[in-house]
Amino acid sequence: MDALINLRLAVSNARTAQTRAESELMQAIADLQKWEERARLAIEKDKPELARAAVFHKLVCEGQVKSLKPIVKANIETVLRLESQLASWEPPKQSAISSVRVIPEPSLIQQLQDRKDLLAKKISKLTTLLFEVRLEYQTLKKEIEKNSLAEKNHETFSDLELEKFKILLDEL
Repeated sequence: MDALINLRLAVSNARTAQTRAESELMQAIADLQKWEERARLAIEKDKPELARAAVFHKLVCEGQVKSLKPIVKANIETVLRLESQLASWEPPKQSAISSVRVIPEPSLIQQLQDRKDLLAKKISKLTTLLFEVRLEYQTLKKEIEKNSLAEKNHETFSDLELEKFKILLDEL
């Protein structure tokens, strides 16, 4: 009985280690992407010192990702092996309820269908909203890029807006 308890504890510890390693890997990947973006921006802004620092941090993150990937893989294999051992020690649990087939009432089926339809409508609305947010994000990103180009050309944002307004007036 102590061996079974120890095996369950080992499975729990292995799952915890797996979750922790996966979390660390995901954080390292996020940091890597962040430093890649910072390096790219520093190069675009012609800031070599910042670019070198960002590339250094990016390389550190790449090393972390490279070292964490085998750890995550090993943890997954350990969890699977321990869970397999645990499954062989414990007989499958069956209850009297699992052998009884439940036939839902027609009203319950209708309620579930109504909920399904409602969820489908909400998902559709959320999808539309997400599309609109992405479109707005792209629009704002383009405006920011235009503004940064205007700053490089020593123009101000208000000058650009004035030009747009003049063009619109000319078209009328």
